[in-house]
Amino acid sequence: MKNKFNLIFIIGCEGTGHHLFNHCQLTPKPYTVLHKLIKAYFNIDTSPTDQKKLKKNIYGITKNNIGVVCKESASFPYSRPTNPLMSHDILGFFELFNEMEHVNLFYVVLTRNIIFSTLSAKNRFDKKRSIVFSSRLQENCLNYINSQIQLIPKEKYIIVEITNIQKNIEKFIKFIEQKSKIKICSNYNNIRISDDSKYLTDKNYDYLVNYFNKNRLKQFNFLKENIYLI
Repeated sequence: MKNKFNLIFIIGCEGTGHHLFNHCQLTPKPYTVLHKLIKAYFNIDTSPTDQKKLKKNIYGITKNNIGVVCKESASFPYSRPTNPLMSHDILGFFELFNEMEHVNLFYVVLTRNIIFSTLSAKNRFDKKRSIVFSSRLQENCLNYINSQIQLIPKEKYIIVEITNIQKNIEKFIKFIEQKSKIKICSNYNNIRISDDSKYLTDKNYDYLVNYFNKNRLKQFNFLKENIYLI
């Protein structure tokens, strides 16, 4: 939208592929400043008074950059060592920008087979931690996303499964652009998704199959039942 500040917010558990959008079209200057302001706004050490000041600055930079396309992303949990409280607040993010009529905000929620996302996150960040830690952490984060996304208006988000879109990435990107009214990507060929088959021989695979049984997976029914299929 030419008369809006356009903001795509990409969220997912660590290991679900949110880096897929690293090649999205961005305008570096406002994005860099806005990213720092948003991180400060959601920092748990930021006081309500300072939040008001940050909100004013966020309003200013978005208002002064109408027509710009920016991307913000959040993986759950936040950083290493993990600190769940430091993650962006999904509902709070919507409430922050929903009051700004000049902002066009749209969520892309990435999901993935939780066994594969858990192994991906563990092998990348938590090799020295127990698989029990990794599975509980992934479960907790997915529960948070599952519950909070239900509080966002349906027209403001789409839930997608990462392996479902890899067969036709261009079609997926075009659909997102149509639904959000935001031009988000200029080069589909640079997008790459890893092969999940490598995790089938992981020593922790059998444990996770038993842990994430059918009954436990019912916790995430909303996400599962609302996945958009390409």
